[in-house]
Amino acid sequence: MKRFYALFALCCVWAVNALAQLAPEFSTVEKPHYFRIQFTRGNVYLSDEGNGKLLKSQEALPLDGQKFQFIGTQDNCVLRSALGHYVTMQQGTAPDGRSGQFFAATTDATKAVNFAFKAQGKGYELANLAVANNNFMNLFGGGGAGRVLGMWQFGDVGNAFILKPGDGKVTMPDRYTGYHNVVRGMGEYPLAGVSTFAPKNPLTLWYPSPANAGPNPWMEYSLPIGNGQLGACIFGGVKTDEIQFNEKTLWWGTPKDMQRQNGDGPVSGFGCYLNFGGLFVQNLNANLSQVKDYVRYLDIETAVAGVKFTDEAGTQYTRRYLSSQPDGVIAALYEANGKNKLDLQFTLISGDTLKTKKTEYTADGSGWFAGKLPTIFHNARFKVVPVGGTMTATSDGIVVKGAEKVMVILAGGTSFDPTLPERTKGTADDLNARITALVDNAAKKSFEAIEAANIADHQSYMSRVAFHLEGAASQRNTKDLVDYYSAAPNNRNTADGLFLEQLYFNFGRYLSISSSRGSMPVPNNLQGIWNNRHDAPWNSDVHNNINVQMNYWPAEPTNLSDCHMPFLNYIINNSQSEGWQRAAREFNKINGKSNKGWTVFTESNIFGGMSTWSSNYCVANAWLVYHLWQHYRYTLDQDFLRRAWPAIWGSAEFWIHRLKKATDGTYEAPNEWSPEYGPKQDGVAHAQQLITENLQIAHDVVEILGAKNVGISDEDLKLLNVRLTHLDKGLRIEKYRNDWAQREARERGISKDTPLLKEWKYSDYRAGGDVNHRHLSHLMCLYPFSQVQEGDQGFYEAAKNSLALRGDDATGWSMGWKTNLWARAKDGNHARRILSNALKHAQATHVVMSGGGVYYNLWDAHPSFQIDGNFGVTAGVAEMLLQSQNDVIEILPALPTDWTAGSITGLKAVGNFTVDMAWNAGKPSMVTITSHKGTPLRVKGAELAKVSVMLNGKEVQPQLAAGIDAQQQVYEIPGVKAGDKVVIDYTKPTAIATVRAKQEANLGSAAMATARVYDLSGRLADAASHGVLITQGKKTIK
Repeated sequence: MKRFYALFALCCVWAVNALAQLAPEFSTVEKPHYFRIQFTRGNVYLSDEGNGKLLKSQEALPLDGQKFQFIGTQDNCVLRSALGHYVTMQQGTAPDGRSGQFFAATTDATKAVNFAFKAQGKGYELANLAVANNNFMNLFGGGGAGRVLGMWQFGDVGNAFILKPGDGKVTMPDRYTGYHNVVRGMGEYPLAGVSTFAPKNPLTLWYPSPANAGPNPWMEYSLPIGNGQLGACIFGGVKTDEIQFNEKTLWWGTPKDMQRQNGDGPVSGFGCYLNFGGLFVQNLNANLSQVKDYVRYLDIETAVAGVKFTDEAGTQYTRRYLSSQPDGVIAALYEANGKNKLDLQFTLISGDTLKTKKTEYTADGSGWFAGKLPTIFHNARFKVVPVGGTMTATSDGIVVKGAEKVMVILAGGTSFDPTLPERTKGTADDLNARITALVDNAAKKSFEAIEAANIADHQSYMSRVAFHLEGAASQRNTKDLVDYYSAAPNNRNTADGLFLEQLYFNFGRYLSISSSRGSMPVPNNLQGIWNNRHDAPWNSDVHNNINVQMNYWPAEPTNLSDCHMPFLNYIINNSQSEGWQRAAREFNKINGKSNKGWTVFTESNIFGGMSTWSSNYCVANAWLVYHLWQHYRYTLDQDFLRRAWPAIWGSAEFWIHRLKKATDGTYEAPNEWSPEYGPKQDGVAHAQQLITENLQIAHDVVEILGAKNVGISDEDLKLLNVRLTHLDKGLRIEKYRNDWAQREARERGISKDTPLLKEWKYSDYRAGGDVNHRHLSHLMCLYPFSQVQEGDQGFYEAAKNSLALRGDDATGWSMGWKTNLWARAKDGNHARRILSNALKHAQATHVVMSGGGVYYNLWDAHPSFQIDGNFGVTAGVAEMLLQSQNDVIEILPALPTDWTAGSITGLKAVGNFTVDMAWNAGKPSMVTITSHKGTPLRVKGAELAKVSVMLNGKEVQPQLAAGIDAQQQVYEIPGVKAGDKVVIDYTKPTAIATVRAKQEANLGSAAMATARVYDLSGRLADAASHGVLITQGKKTIK
């Protein structure tokens, strides 16, 4: 018993001592005693971010900004950090965009807030004595790092904190976000950037500072590199560099996921795209403490990023970074030329939610981590190869000292296998062997050899298209260029402004090449392949109601058809998956019976799983099928079409059985939705237009390949034709009654009785409630489809009016869509106006539903970062310069007035043509068209009757195209075969003009009488055919 009481007494002493350590000790400015304030929610620390800035919660940092003294008494004290700043309150904005009064730092002691300590559990809360109620310091918006500090009622979980000794050792976090925040909190050396920079290639983004400014440097300033599957973002810090990296298949989730979305991150219920981690490169050389002539750049012509700077001793430092497709790795080279050498530590940190042990480091310069997610194994590895100096492995990383050069090779991958139902193959050891081989093989090469091979590979894609606006040039860094562009209305028409537009188009193609290439059939997600979080907005998912589709709009027209393939193969594979077929079978039953075919809902993962959020929106399958068809139309690859047929038919079969007959006798989709806008009801225009396209595509494929060859039964073919013939096509007109959004309508040129295209079959234009809504889903008929066009039954004009009524400002991706829509509306100036809005600097890095634009690294801002807007605008620029959706090539259909002269080479047209063009004074001057398949070549333009048209160097006489109204001025170039080249010189009169004039007189009236009917692929059709047909140059539906 005595031993029991003795032990009890000792425990009491320990408890008292523990509590004593928690008690605040009050001090004076002259004799400070510092503590760290650790909030119990999220275990984050109060951090002074600098004079005049809001206090924030951060991971533990070895910084004076996290040390505070309490001056006064427990009932009335002020807080002062070791930086000499007092805690005050000021107006500010939280990371989520909400504004209010928050705690901040000030050098003015008279503005310090007076606090009282209040005990809560084993810790404390701080009450602002100047406020009567809800006055306790609180983590605003929840726990975790990066929160600002507001006030809330006593007892809230976000108030409580404990005190830690101010001189205690801070342990570096072993996960990405914490480690990144520590590094960022340590700051940078004094640094002076270059004022001018002459990049090797004009298409280069460059900056006079590392990516370390603003609330989200990754989103705003980091520079993306990628090989189509393995991506990285370059920060370029000097004190600590960071290469944050991703791999396209690193997903949380399973093939069986099918439940309602529950948030972002692993809790979502259907998966999420994950951050792999970061490779941090810390300078250990004490002689490098001040930096001058700093520049950081990304050359999108070579896909090489770099950094250059000089130290006080005149030593010149250079770095180059790339993600190699030929070698399957990220490679970086650090060099020092001068008195000082490279002393560096390389530390590999895993992403936040990866189930890994701490990185292991070995004497050969390698470091690696590995783990298992719900479906896949993952593995990441790097290897350091120094030239000169010494190399050692420590528990914190690989340390190199005294080197002249250091190459580092980094790779990551997973066991994902899209061909297996379980979507994974092999063991952790198998994966480790594969990643080790990639790294070791690359490490045996010189950086220069890796770089040369990758540049050649990248340029085989990038150089296919060259776009130049006459006069475009800039010496501004990219941040200043973005700011300058929008600073005054006419700046966009200067050399700098034109250059930014030219650069942005090319940047979109660069992102396509960098994010969607190679044999892995996985599409770009909402952020392409780049993501630094475990809980990215909308899980960085495959979003199927506009976003993943927009990611691939530029693929075919900008000559990146092979970059389309990862998405197309993903569709083909998953159309046969249990998940996509289950979505059709269980969630779209017909009279209680399972439906046929396949579909996928809005939010999906790469394994075939999905969220059931808004599962009544099941028409995404038709939209995905359209991409399969577009690839065929541009390439005429029948082998691909055969492979795609099961996916095409599976979607068509789904709709053949799901459609219901309406009272007006047409077939309509039940309970559909115009995505994220308005009521859910039968016959929504968006769904009807999509299904029209889907069934017509199925019909056309049967015509091309033959019913026997595709294996369709007579009964199914009959059902297909009946549904197509009697389908509601989603095209109706209503008139604006001046009874809703009158101010917006007036400003946008919409007046009483203006015809509008109906968005809902059974509701009018007011049903959505938001005249500025980002989705324009009833305008699918205008773009990406071509179901309405000039001279039809008023649908084209109604679509243009509906587009105008929606307004110009929107989210980033919505502006991408509007650029294409206005181009299809043949209004180049309006399309460019949208382009200009899309190039405004976005202020928010958190999710908001307005304020779209770009960040300083030219990533599109929804906000936040969402890559679809980059691709949408790139496609829109191509659409302004060339259109061929109706099997007729139209040159400069929507050229903006201020793009007076320029050129573009390498664009692709439907029918597998490559088109090069130059223009001057707003009109074409020289056009070269190369035929790759020998399909009929039709070109629109009255000028063709007057100018020189050469076929393989010999002048030919274009014929007014049969079956098209002569007033459309569409000419067919006779005798064009595969491999032939047609040159149209608009500056040179034809030598056979008199013959042409006689021909036009004879054919002008005869064309109407001998009109022929064509299907969407340009093939001659029977006049009794049904579906979407082209007659006299106009699309009709029979």
